[in-house]
Amino acid sequence: KGFIVGDNGLILMRKGNKTPRYPANEKNAFIEGFPNPAAGQVLIDYFVPQSQRISISVYNVLGQKISKILDEYVEENGHRLIYNFKNLSNGIYFLVLKTKKSIAAHKIVVLH
Repeated sequence: KGFIVGDNGLILMRKGNKTPRYPANEKNAFIEGFPNPAAGQVLIDYFVPQSQRISISVYNVLGQKISKILDEYVEENGHRLIYNFKNLSNGIYFLVLKTKKSIAAHKIVVLH
């Protein structure tokens, strides 16, 4: 087990000796935000492989939940929403998408 950090803040959890695949496929949840670094509004794109209840939250680097953005049932497929980071201090934050079978995260840098 371990974590792998990729380009543009992509974070994957590794289990065993399997090489992780790019998460935007039919089996894995995926989340990312643009622009990054952010100063205000961020477009959040996310994908869920099946219809289910999900939550999307913002965490700081200490693992503290700063805000819950979404907590609802969504249909399978890609989705987009907008969240405003203007009230957060400069720093590193994580968008975290939780589904019933997985967790996906994306690093966001806030610079005002």
